[in-house]
Amino acid sequence: MLKYFSSLGGKQTTGEGPAYPKPKGTDFVWVYARAPSEEEVKRLSKDFSVPQELFAQFAREERSHAYSTAPLVFTIADYYVEGDEIRSTNLLFALTKNALITVIPERLKYYAELFERVCKDFSNTLKTHKAHSHQGLMALLLHAFWNADVEDNYEILQKTEDAIIELEAGAASFGTSVKVREITEFKRFLSLMGKRFWASARMVSIIRSGLTPLVLDAELTQLFESVYESYLHQIDLLSSQKEMLSDSLTVYETTISNRLASTSNELNQIMKKLTALTIIIMVPTLIAGIYGMNFLNMPELKHELGYAGALALMLVAGLFVYYMFHKRDWI
Repeated sequence: MLKYFSSLGGKQTTGEGPAYPKPKGTDFVWVYARAPSEEEVKRLSKDFSVPQELFAQFAREERSHAYSTAPLVFTIADYYVEGDEIRSTNLLFALTKNALITVIPERLKYYAELFERVCKDFSNTLKTHKAHSHQGLMALLLHAFWNADVEDNYEILQKTEDAIIELEAGAASFGTSVKVREITEFKRFLSLMGKRFWASARMVSIIRSGLTPLVLDAELTQLFESVYESYLHQIDLLSSQKEMLSDSLTVYETTISNRLASTSNELNQIMKKLTALTIIIMVPTLIAGIYGMNFLNMPELKHELGYAGALALMLVAGLFVYYMFHKRDWI
């Protein structure tokens, strides 16, 4: 599906479909392609001299990557929010003399809304930046889209921080099962995001440094500098969040250690009680066993108080042993 925003003779228009204008002179067009068909890819490749194979290749890139500088063709690995989930995709940009082409491999609501928002705001921006050349205006358009997208990354970072807080709460709670794998996988996710942000920041740095055909004046250079600094700030935030996750692992390890120590202490107390009870029972059993041997030369067996004396001895010995264990807090 194709959408476009054009500036022809100072008049700005938007539209859909393959009937986008082919600007000349100081006119320009921004073509936004969502999951373009094979025919649309062929048309874009032919009209704007973008190698056709790049339309399939960019979606497989792991990080932001520049393909050429004349025309300027590059891809950025980007993140967006869909519902409550953080998702990622790649965007292809091609900047020619009179055109900016943006390609999204899927039909994503976020980028469609972003395109509409940038087009609406850019019409007002053109009124205050008439001094720029048409290439300067295209650079301004690229900045408007890129800047809006990178600012939305703060929403993503807020969601990652909320997820870390939940992991920390789970790690510190005995009643919640938190797996180390869940924490380490999220840490790897943040590391990958940081690497992709850094690769995107390098692309911005290449543009602001004048290493592309884009001619940037001091104002445009400062605008791209702002995008670059936003990426660096977000990378710093990701580093802080990774440290928070490391702290979560430490909290989890401490919680496990405390849980094991508590369990060990409980088992130790149980063993003490079982040992004390066993010995208390063994004392009268020993006495009964001695008098149950029935040797002929055992005067106590014939004494009239022998039975009562044996019971009394068992009771006193049992109470004495109980007292000794209780004194040592075993029972």
